[in-house]
Amino acid sequence: MNRPYAEAAFSRDTAISLRRWRLRLPRSKLLATLLAINVVALIYFGVIASPIYVSNASVIVRNGESAGSNMTSLLSGATGNGAEFGGYVFKDFAKSWEEFDRLNRSLDLAGHYRQGDIFGRFGGPLSLFRTNEIELWRYYQRSIGTKVDTKSGIVSLEVEGYDPAFANKLATALLRDAVANLTAMNGQRERQLMSSSNRRVDELSTELAQREAALANHRQRTGIFEPSEIYQARLNLLNSLAVRQTELAGKQGAALRETPNSPMLSDVNAAMSATKARIAEEEQRIAETSRRAAAYDSLRVMRDNTVSMLNQASTAMYEAQRDAINNGYFLNVISQPSMPPAPELPYRLRWILGIAMVSLLVWAILR
Repeated sequence: MNRPYAEAAFSRDTAISLRRWRLRLPRSKLLATLLAINVVALIYFGVIASPIYVSNASVIVRNGESAGSNMTSLLSGATGNGAEFGGYVFKDFAKSWEEFDRLNRSLDLAGHYRQGDIFGRFGGPLSLFRTNEIELWRYYQRSIGTKVDTKSGIVSLEVEGYDPAFANKLATALLRDAVANLTAMNGQRERQLMSSSNRRVDELSTELAQREAALANHRQRTGIFEPSEIYQARLNLLNSLAVRQTELAGKQGAALRETPNSPMLSDVNAAMSATKARIAEEEQRIAETSRRAAAYDSLRVMRDNTVSMLNQASTAMYEAQRDAINNGYFLNVISQPSMPPAPELPYRLRWILGIAMVSLLVWAILR
């Protein structure tokens, strides 16, 4: 069957069903039913319904990087600072079980919510006369209204109560706890971001102290503060001795050619022997100094590497601390919770007129 024909058949069947039901329902009973509903609504909303006071407050939850905004945020009309996300954090916290439990212990929510009328109060027929904590939590959630403006990030808070002072007190306690909760969240985030950085800095600081101690022990054991300088000095001395040996060798050769029996040749030979002995001695000392310098340089390189890693870890720790601050949320109160001068709810006239209009519409259709 085609869709137009199906819709026509459905409309025809519905109209036939309404006519049959209308024929079975006498007008007098329909009129009496509608009048009874309007009388009940008039009595309840006009006399019985308890007045409800609403305490209003406005807050904004800003991110530490609120100054940054991107082109997409500007084109969409949003602030681009992530404030709306902070607003939803506040909204979820306000209606959370943890906050409800905290407020219930300090303000006795059940005792206050039982002050309502017979139908709207906690434990009444609308809650099937249940008075457990889960039902109280749901009643509390219905009395807390939060609206987040996604463009500005402003959160409008509405707290309902049967007493103006209680509504104001509940809203004030809620804001106070929200500030404490955001502070705790920021602290937890900072600890999480910085725990590994702090641990790494501590490890490298301990390692650096060990490297410095090893260098100090090496200097104390060898009696040399800077082996590389001693090594260079001995190397320079060895070069000087080598030059001296070359000069003596030249004199020795000249003496052997010209005056082989000269007494000066014996002096040159003695100087040559002393120079060779000194060179051999310095070569041994250089070898020993080279081993000590190698050990010292190894310790110094490890110390310098540790210093470099410690500087990098310290920089990472400062960056983690900066990120923790920039990514944290901070609650600013735009307007403090108001003290309601008059009840705002229920909308008595609106309800009475609305039910009357619906009754007239039903009468016009079914009469």
